[in-house]
Amino acid sequence: FRRKILECNLVTPEELKKVDIEVDKEIDKAADQAKKDPEIPLGELYNNIYIHPDPDYTVRGCDPSIRVISH
Repeated sequence: FRRKILECNLVTPEELKKVDIEVDKEIDKAADQAKKDPEIPLGELYNNIYIHPDPDYTVRGCDPSIRVISH
C-alpha cells in the first residue's frame, strides 16, 4: 500500500513518516493503558465477542474440545 500511494504521488515520504510517528504514539498510548488496566474476570473473557450472537452460539477456546457460550 505504501509503495502504491507513493508511486501515484498521493502522499510524500515525509507525510508518511508523520503518519508513522502518530500511529506509533497512538499504539504506545493504548499499550500503556492496557498494561495499567486491571485484568478482566475469566467469566467475562468470552463476552461481547459478537454484536448479536445466537443464544446457543459457542466459542472455541485454546483447547479445541472446550466450547464456551458467548454473551
